[in-house]
Amino acid sequence: MAARGRIVSPSSAIYDRDHKRRAYLALGVREYWVVDPRTRAIEVWQPGDASPRVQRERCAYRTPDGQHTVAVDIPALFRGTLAADEDYC
Repeated sequence: MAARGRIVSPSSAIYDRDHKRRAYLALGVREYWVVDPRTRAIEVWQPGDASPRVQRERCAYRTPDGQHTVAVDIPALFRGTLAADEDYC
């Protein structure tokens, strides 16, 4: 597996950041993204990382063969969503 990602919610954040991340990386996933709408950031994990790289502007993944790149404009991704300090009710 090349890459996997999860969009977290307040109810799944711990599970996605810890249990799923460790499971996917143990299965050989090369990169695991945690997409967090509340912080408007993407956490990028790779095997052996003690902590993620937190991206707020642009995030990119290149396929193992180097032929393709998936790039995400993070501000555009979250445009129109509520910020962490805004009321969700």
